[in-house]
Amino acid sequence: MTEQKYYIGVDVSKNTLDFALVVDGKLLTHEAIGNAEKAIDKLLKLWQKQYHFNLSEAWICLEHTGFYG
Repeated sequence: MTEQKYYIGVDVSKNTLDFALVVDGKLLTHEAIGNAEKAIDKLLKLWQKQYHFNLSEAWICLEHTGFYG
């Protein structure tokens, strides 16, 4: 199993999502966005372009929040 270099953590609420990008164990950036598919897509595409990675290289983790997760 290959160890991932990029981790994207997501704190979920009804109206917002707080994303954090961790690279090699260090927080690189974070961003709060609206809880909407278009906002998620836009942020992930932006980060991939800015930080030169593909989502296949990342683990995306979020808390289990029942309905909103």
